[in-house]
Amino acid sequence: MISVNITSNAAAAHTYLVEVRGAIKDRTALNDALGRRLAKELQTHFLSRSGEPNKLGADSLGYWKKVADDTVLTSVTETGATVTIANAPFRPRLFGAVIKPTGGRKFLTIPLVKEAYGMRVQEYEQQSGHALFRLGHSRVLVERVAGGDRTAGGPVTTRHRRANVVGEGYSTISIREKSPIRAVFALCPSVTIHKDPRALPPEADLLAALVETGDKWAARQNRKQLS
Repeated sequence: MISVNITSNAAAAHTYLVEVRGAIKDRTALNDALGRRLAKELQTHFLSRSGEPNKLGADSLGYWKKVADDTVLTSVTETGATVTIANAPFRPRLFGAVIKPTGGRKFLTIPLVKEAYGMRVQEYEQQSGHALFRLGHSRVLVERVAGGDRTAGGPVTTRHRRANVVGEGYSTISIREKSPIRAVFALCPSVTIHKDPRALPPEADLLAALVETGDKWAARQNRKQLS
């Protein structure tokens, strides 16, 4: 058995054991070939997701391409190889996480419209020329727009955690259709990121690719010995 690891940080890894048919004399060279194939399979998978639309229908920020660029073969030894995905935002997709604000902030700002996707509040205000303000005691930042000029109105639901309460609480506000006010960001004290079942390629596909590489490598070595 040959061991090949995928790791997203130093504390957690996915390990694949690959059975290669044929005699193995140079295990380090074989592990190098397996590690390179694994990195290539992961990069191809990540790039294939780069064209997927986001929930807001906004232009892509190149997230999956960045994950592919950050996926590299980092270690090869006689006992195995390690491919590292050195991309911090990828970890919550792989394992799930609860994200909380940092730097003394009370809330995370979650975009509700595609124009705000990937932006901070200050960036949106600068680019749109609209000052955002909190709507009453709600956890929503809104902007004033000319009535009917944009799609404004309809219910806006925000999810938040309440102290000493199990589970998540919900707040809903409604803005009438063609309103001069449009909700832009939701204010959330935390956000739960669930595991993405497609964060990595199917395990069966990865194992099949690694076994194919291992068998081809062993066959080449046998031909060299016979020639």
